[in-house]
Amino acid sequence: MLKNCMLRDSDKYIEKGYLVIDITRTAGHILSPFWNTINNFKRETESIGKEAAWENFIPDYLNDINTIGADREIKSIINLVEIYDKQNLHVYLACYCNTSKFCHRFLLFDKIDKLIVNRQKSLDDY
Repeated sequence: MLKNCMLRDSDKYIEKGYLVIDITRTAGHILSPFWNTINNFKRETESIGKEAAWENFIPDYLNDINTIGADREIKSIINLVEIYDKQNLHVYLACYCNTSKFCHRFLLFDKIDKLIVNRQKSLDDY
């Protein structure tokens, strides 16, 4: 099962045998937002407010991960989720943000989770 967590909490998941994937820009992860996307969000939060800045962030971030490399990484994560599921273990997407909705981790989680559900539906159709 795919889940998400804050990096500061990741040790407790690793100890249980779960896979924690650091999806931060600091780690250089391909599924993290580009620095200019992060900085634009921070700048716009101050000028137009967090909600409006977030609405601008979403398409910018989705554009950041609209690459062949990002697609490959997403497929890799889906495959890892399937492998870990067979062992009743979880795969966690982790970053520094708290549990608020203003985090790319939740956008990425939703995107991958929908792909997993759709993949399972198409397999069930056979």
